[in-house]
Amino acid sequence: MLTEFNHPEVVHAVTCDACNTQHPHSREIQLYALPEVVLIHVGRIMWQGVQRQKIQTHVSFPLGNLDLSPYLSNHYQRAPADDPDLYDLVSVVEHHGRFFGSGHYTTFCYTPETQSWLR
Repeated sequence: MLTEFNHPEVVHAVTCDACNTQHPHSREIQLYALPEVVLIHVGRIMWQGVQRQKIQTHVSFPLGNLDLSPYLSNHYQRAPADDPDLYDLVSVVEHHGRFFGSGHYTTFCYTPETQSWLR
């Protein structure tokens, strides 16, 4: 999932005002620095025309030591190898239900004091 995060994505063709021809248009996200806290939202809705459908694909994620330094822009000065940018998972919000417009959400939060996940 994260490997596709900062690759250019072709959005659509754009017509050039000067030559009146279409050229592919792309966008990409570049990270120049990493924050203390990272929030990752995994889009779970697929649009097909005007119809929406919930994506049911399983997503796995490490509970600790997520290294985001490989996703930094080449322009960023990376930290030394002994000081990596590591993150731990502390909360998850899960949707229950077959469709995005119905169901309910459950939050799981990790508590370091008890080293357990609370629901």
